[in-house]
Amino acid sequence: MSVTKTAEAVCIGHPDKLCDLIADTILDDILYEDPAARVAVEVMASGHRVIVTGEITSKVRPRIRESVRYDAAGSPVAVETVVVSIQHDAAKDLDELAAEVKTLIVAPARKPYLPISANTEILINPSDMFTVGGPKADTGLTGRKLMVDTYGGLGPRGGGAFSGKDPSKVDRTGAYLARLIARTIVDARLATECQMAISYAIGKADPVAFQIDTLGTGEYSDQILTKAAAEVFPLRPGGIIDALNLRKPGFTRYSTYGHFGHTGLHWENSFAHVDALKKAITRHEG
Repeated sequence: MSVTKTAEAVCIGHPDKLCDLIADTILDDILYEDPAARVAVEVMASGHRVIVTGEITSKVRPRIRESVRYDAAGSPVAVETVVVSIQHDAAKDLDELAAEVKTLIVAPARKPYLPISANTEILINPSDMFTVGGPKADTGLTGRKLMVDTYGGLGPRGGGAFSGKDPSKVDRTGAYLARLIARTIVDARLATECQMAISYAIGKADPVAFQIDTLGTGEYSDQILTKAAAEVFPLRPGGIIDALNLRKPGFTRYSTYGHFGHTGLHWENSFAHVDALKKAITRHEG
């Protein structure tokens, strides 16, 4: 049975991602001077006004004004439709714009990422003119692009946002750990697909639920993989923070173009855990 799935992606100028960027910029600014700070920042942007709120427990006074300022700077087999909405100057010729988008945006993504064929419908600014964008055209808010931050809707995810939250918040930390475990299982060729479920309760360091689902593709049972992973990976927030080096600032980098898939991140370093995971499986297999 064929299934059609839809995924959204937005760029740095989208008002929601602008708010995520501001929130993580404030977080990074605080963590540079106070790695133990507790931060939960929310941002809203509308028109020419940006509202920053939330809770901060730190010896550092956040530089909100400086942080708010900015300048202009699965395996799919087919793609049915590609929709690209891009802001442009009012004097821009729309046919010229469409040609540039196809050449500079769609074509580079075609071979490595998108199985686009002659039957794929490519829609560029289907509503015609798009001359006003950002917070001037649409109110932005932190945490409204959760699927863009993660897997584009191709897998389940929790309801908590990432941006503006220090590493003690499991909305962020738990998701990073889940990414590492799932990727390690797939990269170790223990399964071709893997989904993680990990849940926490306020006041409890250990997760209240921890389960691996390989969607029927695992070389071992999900129960064995779950036990082995729980033995190899730290599941308490403090251990996750240390293992993934999350007290180090740098979250702004991921606030606009997704938190997963970047090179050089501890939660993407799956091959460092492959051998330990396989040994743990051997112990639990019997």
